[in-house]
Amino acid sequence: MSSITDSKIIGAAIEVGAAGYVPKHSQRAVFQAALRAISEGRTFLPEGFIFNVSKCPGDKPTPLERLQNLTEQQARILRLICKGKLNKQIAFDLPISEATVKAHVTVMMRKLGVQNRTQAVLIAQSAKFDNLSAP
Repeated sequence: MSSITDSKIIGAAIEVGAAGYVPKHSQRAVFQAALRAISEGRTFLPEGFIFNVSKCPGDKPTPLERLQNLTEQQARILRLICKGKLNKQIAFDLPISEATVKAHVTVMMRKLGVQNRTQAVLIAQSAKFDNLSAP
């Protein structure tokens, strides 16, 4: 259990033998599911976790690897962009300012290596991002 939700940290914990990983802020039901899974001999990972696959040096990052670099807030914003929402609507849905949404979108696009929202949506769709992420 940790307050850190970075996929690289979670992946490292699992690689060195952790039986599971539960974000500290999780609901009681998540802790119960984790304990149940671990007691049954399964590994428990938080919803939306993307395991980083080892690659050869020089290989371009896959869409999954690029999505893995997003913060939770950037991932939320990307999910809303995938639903066709405008910055103003996203700001309303996430109770943040429109300027904050724009700043997150700019950083998110840089992390994904895209020039516009449509390209970001295409990367998310190619990686089946909605199926991997929390609602």
